[in-house]
Amino acid sequence: MVYFLWVFALALASPESDSILTEPMLGADYQSARATAMGGAQRSIASGIDSIYLNPATMMNKKQYLAEIAYAWGQYSSAHRPFIGVVDSNTTVFAAGIAYGFEKRFTSGNLDVHRAHFALGYMYRFLGIGLTGKYIKADRSELDKLNEPYKSTYKKTTDFFTADLGIIINPIKQLSVGLVGYNIIPVYRELAPSALGVAISGCFYGFQIAFDTVIDFQSKAYSSTDKKAHAQARYHLGAEYLIKDTLPIRAGWIFDKIADSHYWSVGTGYQHRLFIIDFAYRQALDRPVNRYIQLSFAFRFEAL
Repeated sequence: MVYFLWVFALALASPESDSILTEPMLGADYQSARATAMGGAQRSIASGIDSIYLNPATMMNKKQYLAEIAYAWGQYSSAHRPFIGVVDSNTTVFAAGIAYGFEKRFTSGNLDVHRAHFALGYMYRFLGIGLTGKYIKADRSELDKLNEPYKSTYKKTTDFFTADLGIIINPIKQLSVGLVGYNIIPVYRELAPSALGVAISGCFYGFQIAFDTVIDFQSKAYSSTDKKAHAQARYHLGAEYLIKDTLPIRAGWIFDKIADSHYWSVGTGYQHRLFIIDFAYRQALDRPVNRYIQLSFAFRFEAL
């Protein structure tokens, strides 16, 4: 905990960087359709590719060898997000995962973002720990189409390395608590803001219920006129019910103080012994054009 606090003190003290962004929420988490449907509340119950992106310690939540591919489309900024990943927590006592994601946006000059992640995790009894290394590269083209002052303000390209550090505690079978520090190497605020995630989840009468809070120390509130960043929070609430171990029904809610928006989400899917198909839909309450649709497919190698 002392280490987390020290890292975020450095993040808050780091100098302002020029921005490559002209829209909010570029640094929003990558996640599977399951996580999107549950409002992103996965930092204590994630498995598969969600563990790589949201909390690497949760890779040991389930013994599996799984490959997953997903595609998401966001209307607000005409964003396309394909990504792919593999997680193996079945072969050895350590869990490992690798993922690559690409994002393309067509607003305010084309923006391409590449994200490569590699994660390791280990569980001892009821305590798990995980680390994710991340390489991120972003390029913005067609800056000549922007009006001043954007043309002279926004950077055209940037790339950097950072990391996430996560912990999970399972004191009893029905309860999980997660803690994760995002971008503990403070390098680039908008693309990878330093943040702290705290999560709790439980399973009651077949219902999986989860609540996450993410405290963002570096992103500027979208509606704020203050040039300095202040700690802002996102609140995530999600629920899931699995019918006959085959058909999941999911719903979620997000309150994002950075974007000053509320989101609701729903989703479903199909779970087979060999594969999983998931679908999710997310909608902002205050921005009708801010909707997000996602589909993901996962193959279970451990079932072969």
